[in-house]
Amino acid sequence: VETGGTGATGYVQGPVNGFGSVFVSGIRFDDSCDCVEDADGRPLSRDALRLGMVIEVESGAISTDGSGTRNAVATRIRVGSELLGPVGDVNVDGTTVEVLGQRVRLTPATVLDGLPGGVTALTLGDVVEVHGFFDAGAMMANYVATRIERRSGVVENYRVRGIARDLIEKTLRIGTQIFDLTEIGGLPAGLADALSYPFFQSV
Repeated sequence: VETGGTGATGYVQGPVNGFGSVFVSGIRFDDSCDCVEDADGRPLSRDALRLGMVIEVESGAISTDGSGTRNAVATRIRVGSELLGPVGDVNVDGTTVEVLGQRVRLTPATVLDGLPGGVTALTLGDVVEVHGFFDAGAMMANYVATRIERRSGVVENYRVRGIARDLIEKTLRIGTQIFDLTEIGGLPAGLADALSYPFFQSV
């Protein structure tokens, strides 16, 4: 979670943890700006926001009122998940799942949507969207989930955001998943080993 600003502006990244305005990292943002967008810059309704979604908020100055609540007026809200794709494995105790070759760890605070029986109700090939944070220091799980949502219907593209490794001509690896970049002409210019990038794969 990052919080910063120049006094005139502010920036926060974190999971949504409340509504009535929108609360992120303990700050109440007035979200009447009609400025919510997805990771591709497409506009979204404010009603698309859900608990546990990781969002980036740009705002005016962050101030503290008489009750001690920190407040700001949002000028841009960007929603972006880390993973969107099929489930490859679910740990029997429900503490981890694998999505697109990436190991995801759940915590007691992870919000589950569309999973009334918990993540153990998932089956191989179910498509889920994972909001959370990449954990570069983890030994077993690459991501810590703040929200996992089972998706229904047609998904146009899968998505993975992580550390690119083993760049070889037209392929690279993120976690245990190998991605073939032939259809986009191979490795993009400036791509370097061990740096974090978002990747999209057609279904």
